[in-house]
Amino acid sequence: MRDGALVIYDFSPGRSFRDSTSLDEWFSSFYSRYPPPRNETQNLSPAILAEISRGFRVLSQQEFEIGIVLTPAFYVDYMMTETNVAAAVRRGVPLSEVKSWCAETLAGFWNSSEREVLFRGYFACMSFA
Repeated sequence: MRDGALVIYDFSPGRSFRDSTSLDEWFSSFYSRYPPPRNETQNLSPAILAEISRGFRVLSQQEFEIGIVLTPAFYVDYMMTETNVAAAVRRGVPLSEVKSWCAETLAGFWNSSEREVLFRGYFACMSFA
């Protein structure tokens, strides 16, 4: 008898404000300017997990959203940890250039105050099929 559960969870990058689409629009520009390498990404969701899982089935799932209040400087530092930034650096773009671009373009709408940034994610609880 096989007992137990496997819980899979994932968060997308914080890319939205609750009260404005400006950060979503900026994030699209950020990913267009510094795209992630194709071989380092795998889209997953509870529906995809249910479709591709061999030997497991999804018992339950939930999508969620968490808001965290951040300063623009903290957000820029956070964005420097994204895989698309690492890929840009491997392609020869100086990290300081990416950081400057982020800080300058975010300043146009973020100002210097704290803002709530939304992080969306999901979890899926799976068991043996």
